Formats: sequence, structure tokens, C-alpha cells
Amino acid sequence: MKQLLRSSLWAVLLLAPLGGAVSSQAEASSSVILAQSAIPAGTNMGRSPAGASGQKGGGQPQVISQGQQRVNEEEITKLYAHNIEGTEAVTLYVRNIPVLTFLGTGDDGSPLERARSLAAKIDRLYRDGVDANGIGVQWKDETQDYMVEVNGEPLVAVDAETRLADTTNKVAEDALQVTNRLRRLLGKAPPLVAIANQPEPQPPEPTATNDVKPAEPEVVEPQPQRVSYTQNGWASWYGPGFHGNRSASGEIFNQYAMTAAHRTLPFGTWVRVTNLDNGLSTMVRINDRGPFTGGRIIDLSVGAAEAIGMVSSGVAPVRVEILDP
Repeated sequence: MKQLLRSSLWAVLLLAPLGGAVSSQAEASSSVILAQSAIPAGTNMGRSPAGASGQKGGGQPQVISQGQQRVNEEEITKLYAHNIEGTEAVTLYVRNIPVLTFLGTGDDGSPLERARSLAAKIDRLYRDGVDANGIGVQWKDETQDYMVEVNGEPLVAVDAETRLADTTNKVAEDALQVTNRLRRLLGKAPPLVAIANQPEPQPPEPTATNDVKPAEPEVVEPQPQRVSYTQNGWASWYGPGFHGNRSASGEIFNQYAMTAAHRTLPFGTWVRVTNLDNGLSTMVRINDRGPFTGGRIIDLSVGAAEAIGMVSSGVAPVRVEILDP
């Protein structure tokens, strides 16, 4: 009997610290999982909400998920809380591409509420296998705004409080680009070139503050003789928010100049970039570093992106070639 009591006592003494250790380990593991779920793997926390990629800019925004942990592979949206000149903002990403930024100046709910509502709609469209060719945009006279629609049903209105992430500062252009990004990201549908029912633009009153596109610096492009390097992949573009700042090379960034960011090519290298969707090509000079988002090999300036017809789509498959002069 004494032997049995001694055995029971030893079992209690041994199991008590072991149980505590298991509990502590479980709590620590849970904390790690929650911390990891706050920032999805592969998330680009850089150029936001300007271009589609890169790691330049200010502090990191807060990543917001729809639930406690985003583990549902059928959700293709992410939300990022940040600040724009003192105004609360939330940017909606679809497949890691910035699409819309909601500002805290509207009367129809907080930016987070509006962003979450749209994210849920987009995730549902993705799960239901929406035909992206049914995504369009038109001007609504009754509400005086541009409405992005899916098969004729309203999806989101684009206005001063709900705008393109890398806004063009023109509501109509923002609405068209938002529509084309959704068409591409939800089904690779071809881009639209016009907005239905768009009113005739009124000529602006001449003022001293009208934006004037700065002249591109005069650059003599090299005459190529042979291709010494070829790389295929995805291109993105950037510009708004970085124009006038110093690039990684120390050069002042001009979003209208024919320049680009590349992760490894030496500064000053000239490359030819060809949009494989439409065959358009342009020559650009490497003067910056990026993009740092998986699958993208080059980040073009706005001017270069316009030259090969990829501004509306945001990203495009390209061929990059180094040309030996």
C-alpha cells in the first residue's frame, strides 16, 4: 500500500510541471500563428498606394484581414490601413495589386467598412466564377458619379472618396483603370477603352495652377546592334507619389521619362521592354531598384508604361532585352 502511494505521489509531481510546460507552449504557438496571419506571406508593403510594386516610400501600413486569420484560399482580397496627408485611408488589393483606396472623408461609412464590404463582394464574385467580360463602367446622371458594374448590377462608385489606389487625379480615368484592373484580375478580360454614357468634358478655366506635363529630359537612345540578355516576366509601373523624389541611383525621378527600376541591372543600362500582350516596345534606362514583389521583373515609369499600353491593366507580361550598342 505504501509503495502504491509513493508511486502515485511521484506521478503527480512529475505531471504537474509537464502540464504547465505544455500549456505555455500551446499559448506561445497560438501567438506566433496570429502574428504571422497579420501579414500575409509575400505581401508587398512598399509602394502603396502608388505603383503596383516596389519597396520605396514611407512607413508600413497596417494589414487588415476579413477574419481573425486569412486562410481561405478563395479570398483574393487584402486590406491595408494607412494615412494620406492626415486622412484615414484603406487600400483594397486584389491578387496583391492595388485597386481602390477608400478615404475617411465620405458620409457613407468609414473607409474600413466600405473597403470590407467591397472586398466581400469581390471574393464572392471570384468564388462564383464571374465572367470578367461582364464588368463595366458607366456615368450615372442621377447620382453624378462613375459606377463600376457587374452584368449591369452596381459594384462600387468611383469618386473623390473612393478612387484608384495610384490615383490619376481624374475621376473618369480612375474609374476606367479600376474597371480594367478588376476585369484582368478576375478573369483576364481585355481592357475597355471608354466609359459608357460619359459626358462631354468641359474645357477647364485657364489658371496658373493647371497641371502641365513636364517636358521629358532630352536623352539620346543608343543604336542597338545585338541582344546580349533576355528576361521574360511581369512588368508593373509606378509614378504618382514618387515624382520629384530621388531614385535609388540618386537621380531625381521623373515619372514621364523613359526609365525603369530593376533589381540587379547596373544603373544606366538601356533595355528594350516589349509588351507581350500587344507587341508594343520601348527603350528605357535603369535608374532605380525594384520591383520586390514576386513574379515581377521590372517596374516602368508612367511614361514608359504609356508607351507600351499597360497603364490601364497595371501589370503586363513583358520581354526585357539588353541591347549592346
